[in-house]
Amino acid sequence: MNERLQAAVVAAFLLIVAGAVAVLLLQRDEEPAANPATKDGNVLDSAESPPTGLLAFESGRKGMLLRLRYGSCTQPGGPKLEISTNFGRSFQTVRIPQIDTGRGIDATSPTVPSIVRASAASPRKLTVFAADRKCVVRAYTSTDGGSTWKKKSGRPNAWYMDPKTGVSVSPKGPTDNGCKKSALLAPVDNSTAVVVCENGAVRRTVDGGRSWAAVGQLGDVTSVAFGSPTTGYATTREKSCSSRVQVTTDGGATWRPAGCVIKEFAIPALAVVGDRVVAGGTAGALMSEDQGQTWAPSKKK
Repeated sequence: MNERLQAAVVAAFLLIVAGAVAVLLLQRDEEPAANPATKDGNVLDSAESPPTGLLAFESGRKGMLLRLRYGSCTQPGGPKLEISTNFGRSFQTVRIPQIDTGRGIDATSPTVPSIVRASAASPRKLTVFAADRKCVVRAYTSTDGGSTWKKKSGRPNAWYMDPKTGVSVSPKGPTDNGCKKSALLAPVDNSTAVVVCENGAVRRTVDGGRSWAAVGQLGDVTSVAFGSPTTGYATTREKSCSSRVQVTTDGGATWRPAGCVIKEFAIPALAVVGDRVVAGGTAGALMSEDQGQTWAPSKKK
């Protein structure tokens, strides 16, 4: 084969490869819009930056777990909501509610800037508490897995941290939890919640936020969750373990160390799902079936 023919063959081969790559890229760009329960993402989210804000888990029924990036009313990025039906082994993205600016909702409508709580009665029946354009929190419900959302009128009946003021809000309204600066809020039920202040003080209310009492102290906390009014879990940073589990059985008054989730990394989110505890971040979750002593990926169902 002479040099001219060899050059022609190489050129033809490169053209074929380039064409194949172009076809693959085109196919990827022209994929149909993802359903809410797919991992392909939130196609209607107008945020140009990655999700921002606090990362949290919310427990659901029968192994369901919601992973929530709160977003912000002042910072770019917006929230992100994902759902797992296998205790955090895998997650699928849920479409974020959009804001009706007075002309109805279409593909160009902005999404809510912040979501502060989320719950799932089933993979299709979802509720989120999200801020509108004025950073006022409202409840949004979906019966189709997030494909469409309906905004409920009135103030949400839930515990959350107000995204505008940072104040703890109970089902009865704003409440003074006694912290100079709140770090983490762990709701238990409508009457009971625990907050860990930035200085490590653990405070609790059992009357819906009308009064709070100092009950304990826990330093360098990165996440906290309660499964009942008395039993709760937290992760703290230690020299020997960046995500040491702490367990309380008296509502936060005293804590005892349990296992280490991951030695090298601080865990930002915890949830109690039935008799299991789930810990993790944006990359995945680990599960404990022995009150935080040992941790491993959830088993396939």
